[in-house]
Amino acid sequence: MLLYSLIFIFLFFFCYYYDVLRKTDKKVFFYWSVCVALILLAGLRYRVGGDTLSYFDDYPTFPEFKEFPSTNFKDLPYGFLFYTITAIAKLVSPDFFIFQLIQASIVNIAIFFFIKKYTPYYFTAVLLYYLLMYFYFNMEIMRESMSVCISLFAMLFLLKRYYLKYYFLAIVAYYMHNSAIFLFVFPLIYYMLQKNWIVFVSIFIGISLVFFYLLQNPSILLSILPLKVVLKIWGYTSLGPMSTGGAILNYIHILALYLLYVVCKKHSYRMDLMPFLKFNMLIYALTPFITGVYRLTNYFVVYEIIVLVNIFYLLLSHWRTKQYSCLRILTVAFILIVLKVQHATIDSSEYAAGTHFYNRYIPYESVFSERKHPMRENIFYIQMKEQQLKKEKKR
Repeated sequence: MLLYSLIFIFLFFFCYYYDVLRKTDKKVFFYWSVCVALILLAGLRYRVGGDTLSYFDDYPTFPEFKEFPSTNFKDLPYGFLFYTITAIAKLVSPDFFIFQLIQASIVNIAIFFFIKKYTPYYFTAVLLYYLLMYFYFNMEIMRESMSVCISLFAMLFLLKRYYLKYYFLAIVAYYMHNSAIFLFVFPLIYYMLQKNWIVFVSIFIGISLVFFYLLQNPSILLSILPLKVVLKIWGYTSLGPMSTGGAILNYIHILALYLLYVVCKKHSYRMDLMPFLKFNMLIYALTPFITGVYRLTNYFVVYEIIVLVNIFYLLLSHWRTKQYSCLRILTVAFILIVLKVQHATIDSSEYAAGTHFYNRYIPYESVFSERKHPMRENIFYIQMKEQQLKKEKKR
């Protein structure tokens, strides 16, 4: 906990010194120093996180390069490029932390590069990334977060209408994690989301109807989507619908995004990025009805952070005349942080007595100590076992 808090304190100080006071001395140096620190924090951890535990346990079974010719990757659960990354890591050492370092490097360097490109307020954006998504991207969705970072560069090409380059990166992202399959149709969705809200609502209704129809006709679903994607969809739908509480929280998130969208539109800020906010609103709206679709919001959370930071500082410089807009942006930031705190403090006592969701990350252990924590193991594995039982009952 102390290590996490120290990083937060440094980020908060840098945010005030460089973004609020607009100092520039050694700004880039400290910016990339923070990136290195976050890479090492994630890369040198030992059995810290949720999905990390599963990857850690399965890692010895992942094929090395010498085994590639005799490996049928269609029979393996993950994408070909993911196994390529793990094989590269095994060239250095069989220890799992080498892969963690590579994965954390890919994710954090890409996000830091992207933040630096889109906003001059580096540290405020990184602070929000650290609070909202860092642990999730680096210690949970290790495969998908690499796919997300590839998609960030694909979107740069989409905005410039370089479609060949966009689809090349979309293919790369898909072979890292199959959730990226939506990228193949996203240019059409992006175009439609540039239109008015009637089109937006029509997309919402259309996607819902098509999805429910396909679920009732598995043969059609299998004919248009790869088997691994279909199995993933069935896996999520077998868990049942989202709880009422979860649905309410998602609609609160929609409210925050809508407020952000309204303020940006009022001040004509980066309207080319607004379809990304609309798409996330669409996905959050669909989540209570289409289990698992929330994973697609991971691909656009970085845009939420960048837009929020830029519009905040734009308004801050004219706060006397734009107080109402400033208040709305502060409300957006407050909602996003409260939602994150609520998620982190979810009670997990049914899996390990006296624990909460944040115990997936607290206490921190490094590869230099290699200490297991039974409560963390129980939170993850007992929950996974329960989900597997639900899937089997559904079948």
